[in-house]
Amino acid sequence: MNSTNTVGFESDFPQRPWDVKRQTGRFVGGRPVLFLEDSCILAMEKVERTLHPLSKDPEPMRISLPIEGMTNPVVRSLVPAPGGRKFYAYVSGTYRGKTLFMVYGTADGRELEPLHLDQITPDEMCSILENPGEPDFNNILVFDSENGRSFPPYYCTFFRVYSGDQYPYGGIAINKSPQPRRAKILRSEDGLSWEKTKNSIREVTFESNMPSYDPFGDRYLLYLRLWDPPKKPVSGWRKVLFSELLKDQNGGKWTEDELVLEADQDDGPAADIYFMQVSGYAGYYIGLPAVYHRAACHDLSMQGTIHGQLAASLDGRNWERVSQGQQFLPLGEPGAWDSGMVCPICGPFMIGDKLLYYYSGQVNRHDEPLPKNYHRDCGIARLRLDGFVSLDAVGEGGTVLTTPLWPRGKYLFVNADARGGEIRVEVLQDYTYIELKEFEAGKKGRGLFRVENCIPFTGNSTCHRVEWKSGENFFDSFPKGWNSPEAHAETKGRHHFTERAISLKFYLRNAKLYSHWFADEEGSPDEGRLLPVGKNKG
Repeated sequence: MNSTNTVGFESDFPQRPWDVKRQTGRFVGGRPVLFLEDSCILAMEKVERTLHPLSKDPEPMRISLPIEGMTNPVVRSLVPAPGGRKFYAYVSGTYRGKTLFMVYGTADGRELEPLHLDQITPDEMCSILENPGEPDFNNILVFDSENGRSFPPYYCTFFRVYSGDQYPYGGIAINKSPQPRRAKILRSEDGLSWEKTKNSIREVTFESNMPSYDPFGDRYLLYLRLWDPPKKPVSGWRKVLFSELLKDQNGGKWTEDELVLEADQDDGPAADIYFMQVSGYAGYYIGLPAVYHRAACHDLSMQGTIHGQLAASLDGRNWERVSQGQQFLPLGEPGAWDSGMVCPICGPFMIGDKLLYYYSGQVNRHDEPLPKNYHRDCGIARLRLDGFVSLDAVGEGGTVLTTPLWPRGKYLFVNADARGGEIRVEVLQDYTYIELKEFEAGKKGRGLFRVENCIPFTGNSTCHRVEWKSGENFFDSFPKGWNSPEAHAETKGRHHFTERAISLKFYLRNAKLYSHWFADEEGSPDEGRLLPVGKNKG
């Protein structure tokens, strides 16, 4: 749902933002349309947007570590393994001040089985890590055969690359020490043996640098911490900077840092954006800003805590806070292992019909010492597919009217929960229902997409095909080529626009609508969400 997917209405007269919005259409295909912001919604009546916090597993993960005394295991990434049957889980851990990265296999994202790599010999392990003893297993990764034994990476993310490169696995690694810190692009043919790419190194500043990858634009992204003022980090406020790698035949060049997110008055007088974890999902950029409430916070119960909120962007630069102030990654109950701080690390990842996020949790608050014999742990949080927000009917029912669109698919699908109620859909042209005009000699549009002809949906499904009593689909009921990109390349005038574009009007009664999309048939759930449409896991 990027800006290149829209066609605007051109006029010689000044246009109000409302007019521009209702006369700007987009192509909608297999990528779900979410309701994180209002660009695809023209009007809502008796419908409200609801944020759905992540549901956390009550206990932290128990991860087998190769060296006795290693602590702070955190899952940094979950990536499809070759063949698509399992995933690689990349985990960081700490041993005597050194950060090591390990790889595990998993089918469900929770039970991790170490992969025996033996990339470092036991003798080398003892020498480098000050005699830790014989490891139980050796699944520690080496990122540079020449300099890998110093284990420099600290902030890392790993991912599949679907751009046709011979290296289907990629990564971004940032070291914490020695300084100056540097971001490096990594690549791998199998996800296990890694090497640096050339001409992709840049210096970065400060800590909590969150690297990311956008599979829809094949973009390498950095979200960096800014101290403001920069020379006084102890008293400075934390904000989020952005940079991306502009790829070229020589590897690429990083853009200059730019400020993209900071706390405002709605966050309270003593709040920072500690950092922000970002991932691409359904063509959006989904951000989890970690909000830190300093000691001067007016709410005593929140002083020193860190929790995750939700933000969304269409370009990775301009961010909109979603239900600002509400906890999306919530703190645990008082006394729980994650009651002091919860910091989003990575996600979402898709396991079955659920999205998974990994986070680190602590019982202590910021600047408080950890209790004796306690350490940071890694937790799992879950979400319904597309379940970030829903549009909910209020009272007896309400309606949602979309901005104009051109379907790229025969059928309309919805992700919705209508148990105890129903959802119906009507197709409009120029925001009123009119009979479709004659488009073939002797044949007229039959106008069977009215709300009274829609078969009501009364269940709970992440992929329900909306049907009308006639059984008609969009391709057979509209003029040939009416929704093709070529048909709109040179025709932005109002006459052509209103003849071809449609809008959807959802009628909701005691129901929640999470997303909608068009497709010829039900496809793989991750295509259009975590992968470009048409790509698979293999």
